[in-house]
Amino acid sequence: MPIDPFDSPFLLLDRARENREELNARAKAFFDAHPYALFVDRDPDTAHYFRKIKFTSDLPQGLWSVAADALNNLRNALDQGVCASVVALTPSVSLDQVFFPFADSKSHFEKSVARLTAKVHPRVIAVLGFFQPYKGGNDRLWALKNLTNANKHRSLVSFGAAVDNIEVNTLELPGPGPILKPYWDRAKNEIVISRTVDNVEPRYDLDVSFHISFGDIEGLSGKPVVEAIDYLSAIVSAFLTGLQSDMRSILAGNSL
Repeated sequence: MPIDPFDSPFLLLDRARENREELNARAKAFFDAHPYALFVDRDPDTAHYFRKIKFTSDLPQGLWSVAADALNNLRNALDQGVCASVVALTPSVSLDQVFFPFADSKSHFEKSVARLTAKVHPRVIAVLGFFQPYKGGNDRLWALKNLTNANKHRSLVSFGAAVDNIEVNTLELPGPGPILKPYWDRAKNEIVISRTVDNVEPRYDLDVSFHISFGDIEGLSGKPVVEAIDYLSAIVSAFLTGLQSDMRSILAGNSL
């Protein structure tokens, strides 16, 4: 059976999805262990007392590389998808300078695409334009360019928190000035639960869930990592599936 040139990029997409599952499982195991503690902080300016939750452990080091593997596999799948479209039509052609063109502006994208036209079918050029992989087009897709540098593994992911399904039942509050709606202080990696004038502890029930989020990455700053991988995986899947279908139609003599 002849090998489909799209087999390789689809395998990379599958591997990225496996990375995603591993990342999600490891993050869940970390947060399920409740790596945080309650403490009291006094504001010297207002003399108010704050009840807070702060993380007591850093994210597992392995999360950096798993997230990076997923993102690198997605980017490589895009590059290989463009190459597969060339090989499908002209198996003997050189793949030198054939790539998926990310760009920092639409004009730079158009210049990059122009360099591909000697080897890449016009239909592929049209598909690339549809996905807008440039800043000001699809910014989340464009951000993938900034995430796939091996030297950025350490800064790739930072703590994030999603406060879902909050239920705060205040049973006793001896002092005035409470904060009844907890909020996440991302700069300090803390959840502020309450504020009181006196050093008294409100009684409450609090349900909080957490996620890992991107650090200072333009286009994805503060966004949940797993959700971003899901989105990018869907984009890559649509790109590869569309290209493969188009190349088959062209080979069959059908006009597009």
